[in-house]
Amino acid sequence: MLAAINAVIVLGYFVLMSLLLDHGTHAAEPQVRRLKFASLGVAFMCFGIGRMGYVPPPHDPDQWIFVMGHFAILLFGAIYFWTGYRDTHAEDKAGMRRQEEAKINALVRLVAKRIEEEKD
Repeated sequence: MLAAINAVIVLGYFVLMSLLLDHGTHAAEPQVRRLKFASLGVAFMCFGIGRMGYVPPPHDPDQWIFVMGHFAILLFGAIYFWTGYRDTHAEDKAGMRRQEEAKINALVRLVAKRIEEEKD
């Protein structure tokens, strides 16, 4: 029974934090998104480390459930942290690529304009 209660609490916490993170994240600036993901990842990791302070007695049959819950929270936090970093890094690269394409297009237009001027 205790394991079921623990699982429901942890699952509810995951869902609540995911919903809070998702609210407004898609329209946010990349830096804000990075901060949200990183802070949530660190919060999950700290929550998992804090839960490791409680270890059930060795004879408790639910001991492995608690240990697995601790590591699941740590893993979930690490995944959130990495996802925020990776997505933001990809967005930064895409932004640089768009800037480079705009520069190349401007150069092509300039060259085409000069060629037209030389023809006349």
